[in-house]
Amino acid sequence: MASGSEDAVEDALNVLVSVTKKSGNLRNDLRKGILEAVSNFRTEFARLKCEVEDKNKLIANLEMKAAETNSTIRAMDQSKDKQVNDNPWQRGYSCCLLLIGVSWNVGEQRL
Repeated sequence: MASGSEDAVEDALNVLVSVTKKSGNLRNDLRKGILEAVSNFRTEFARLKCEVEDKNKLIANLEMKAAETNSTIRAMDQSKDKQVNDNPWQRGYSCCLLLIGVSWNVGEQRL
């Protein structure tokens, strides 16, 4: 939770506690009920805050792993592209096909 939200919740709970202390006309069982509810709210808000922090850490870790994976994939793709372009057989094969095509065309012209 954001600090402003935490402060607002805590302030609201403190108002309830303050009302139970200042109110002389409040029945004892109601006072105890309000204080118990405030305690439960504080416990649950603390648990939720921890849960949100844990989820945020998990999301950050997953984002970091995804970025690393994307980086690895890009590097592999670039390496694969470089290997195809730098493969002498591939270049020789292309040149050979080009020469065959030229010879074929030359042969056709002779006919």
